[in-house]
Amino acid sequence: MNPLFARLAEDHRDALVAYYLGQIVPQHSVPAGRGLVTEQDLYEFLLIDNQVSAKVETSRIAMGIASLQQYIHAIFNGMEPGYLGMLEGREQEQWRVAKSEYSVWGANQKLLDYPENYLVPSLRLKQTEAFREFIGNTDQSRISKDSVQRALVHYLDRFERISNLQITSGYIDGLDFRKADYYFIGRENVEPRAWFWRKVAVYFDDPEEGRAEDDDYLSPTAWDEWMPVAVPKGHDVVLMRPLVLDGRLYAVWVERHREQRPVPAARAEVPGLQEEVPRYTVKLAYRSLEGTWSVPMSYALEQDGDLQNPRLVAFVNEADPQAKKIVIGFTAIKGTPAEGLALDLRFNVLFQGMVESDGGDGTLIERIVSGINHFIEPPNGLHHPLATDAPMQLQVRNNPSGERVIAGPFNNRIYLDCRMGLDDSGPHLRIRGLSDLWLGYHQPYTGDFVIAAYRGQTTLWEVTYSRPFNGKVETDLHIEPLEDREPLVVSVGFPEEVLTSRNHYDITFPASVPAAPLLVTSRGGHFLDLGSLGLKGLRYVRLNTLFAKELVARAMVSVDALLSWDTQHIEETGLPGEGVKQLMDFHGANGRYFWELFFHIPHAVAWRLHN
Repeated sequence: MNPLFARLAEDHRDALVAYYLGQIVPQHSVPAGRGLVTEQDLYEFLLIDNQVSAKVETSRIAMGIASLQQYIHAIFNGMEPGYLGMLEGREQEQWRVAKSEYSVWGANQKLLDYPENYLVPSLRLKQTEAFREFIGNTDQSRISKDSVQRALVHYLDRFERISNLQITSGYIDGLDFRKADYYFIGRENVEPRAWFWRKVAVYFDDPEEGRAEDDDYLSPTAWDEWMPVAVPKGHDVVLMRPLVLDGRLYAVWVERHREQRPVPAARAEVPGLQEEVPRYTVKLAYRSLEGTWSVPMSYALEQDGDLQNPRLVAFVNEADPQAKKIVIGFTAIKGTPAEGLALDLRFNVLFQGMVESDGGDGTLIERIVSGINHFIEPPNGLHHPLATDAPMQLQVRNNPSGERVIAGPFNNRIYLDCRMGLDDSGPHLRIRGLSDLWLGYHQPYTGDFVIAAYRGQTTLWEVTYSRPFNGKVETDLHIEPLEDREPLVVSVGFPEEVLTSRNHYDITFPASVPAAPLLVTSRGGHFLDLGSLGLKGLRYVRLNTLFAKELVARAMVSVDALLSWDTQHIEETGLPGEGVKQLMDFHGANGRYFWELFFHIPHAVAWRLHN
């Protein structure tokens, strides 16, 4: 364009913008149009670029597309009225990461249309360590049947070691067993036994949401690999349990060692004889962010001798969120009484903190025995944070039918702090500081206030307290246990001679904590029993594989023998209570390895040959 005409076009543009802002905006028919002040305001309102240079060539179609793009961007960025809250988080995330820019959208579209051209096996997420070693081994030489066979044999050797571990215990990191991380401890079946741990992300939808199709199986990628627990070789580990505190994995185990001591005179045929007596030590270690294990902290137990049916209990007591404690109990069902210890979690990473033991007087045992009894049976249960005194989501709201606001200088704020618990006495309600009254009155005032509970027209209890009202008021009210879980109405207020009104609250108790999933064994197979979760499509999850040796044998013959169609039809033991054998389980805990063996490894070899 001629520079003169370009300058005239830009002047004409500026004149139109000024005319619109000065003459049309004050008399605009739309209220939003009367608030425009700057050129940027006009740009956002009319969806046109009113400051574009005359050097830019365009067309009516291109301008329409640009306006539409701007309009869509404004919707997703929350700048367009009328669309607030209408877009789901998933849609907004998809727009930001894949559709908001041409270049990014084009790249994602190519991945969707032609994924085989862009998927690099070595960059795949959720690879097992054995698969990474397979890629490394095949990259060191030309692809041939012999090189692939050697790499496959090495892959299956790694898989065979962890395919049939003895699953001994587990821990659930949370009280909602449908949406929590599950941790497992396994050990080798041959001496010297090595110990391992692994995690699985169990997240199922609430059945009330009507999405039962999502609970047919656990995704193979939800399982992490078995990783070793740093237990020195040669140590006799009797029992081990995992637990999780604030996202950090801990391992608790009991070691048995033998020490010499004099034979009691009643049994000694010759004075001075020595005998070997088994002694036990509890050890606790944690896993650092770098993946290494700390030096274990040790606690010697008083129990000795050969114990029958020993049990180890380990969980996190969350009664005080600011001072959580790891609680450990070790006992023999037919042996001596339980020993317990609680570790104060306000210690540093070297475990150089305070250790509380029962000291022989039983005071600590009395505090934690309810939790230990809760977990001691069944022995194959998965542990979880202790629910007693742990805050739970009670539905507390003002009672619409009986809501009356306290008048006078005491009506600023009234707080209701309730906790729901579950222990060996059953469900109970602990009302801590039910009358946490924050008073907007600056002078101390001593008076009475009343706390009462009702069910229907019946008064269950009523308590009167006398406290100085100069801030937060706490009561020692503690009601337990509740025989039922019917809705309860609690009122907080003042006696009639002081003020005639009270605040009323409806308290609806949540469903009781369900029974935790179990670890069960059937004909050599280990299973996670999720029956307590009430899933419609899933009951048992297979945790081990019994035919790894057969896979190794086929790999020693040839690659074709291993990857044949018949291999994928190897039968496994049936589910508990069923006599029918099942085909290779691609949805079990070892499903990641089967997917890699029959899909990702052939794809990796084909990708190498293609390139």
